[in-house]
Amino acid sequence: NNIKDSIENGSSKWLIFVDNINAGKRLKQNLMSKEGNISENDVIFIDADYKKDEQAWSEVKNIVERQCSEKRIVISTAVMDNGISFHDINLRNLVILADTEDMFLQMLGRKREDSVQTNVFIFKRDKQHFVRRHEKVKGILKFYQANSDHLKNYLPFQLTNGYGGKEANLYDVLWYSNKKDI
Repeated sequence: NNIKDSIENGSSKWLIFVDNINAGKRLKQNLMSKEGNISENDVIFIDADYKKDEQAWSEVKNIVERQCSEKRIVISTAVMDNGISFHDINLRNLVILADTEDMFLQMLGRKREDSVQTNVFIFKRDKQHFVRRHEKVKGILKFYQANSDHLKNYLPFQLTNGYGGKEANLYDVLWYSNKKDI
């Protein structure tokens, strides 16, 4: 059974965690395709930049205050995997795309227990996904090992523009600078 068909043919709410922004945006567009019966009023996509999107910002505030969503379908990156609780009896479906145990448990824990069964859908990853992830981590480790003497002078330090003045390590800065100009 296709999840899109289940979403279209039901009336219950869905919380869908995706592992990257592009996947979330594609999923939202796919759900709102012309042949379906899901409109923009039914679905919201929330990522780390939700404060820049008036509709997403409003929905996050609503979820925090009321512990439920007005939208029937909430698609989110890991930005909502911690500190958010859904006490919504109509939220009956949870889809999780996570590849670590910690992330999976955080995402699963957003839906609080109630007396009605919740359907949990877990996205199966292929071997190549984990090979790519392993190669990326090896590359980061190699970078740290090759530059450890130089990096000691830079860790930790304060970022003041766009990173909230939080203490960060160099990997965080490199990752963040790929996302935004700092």
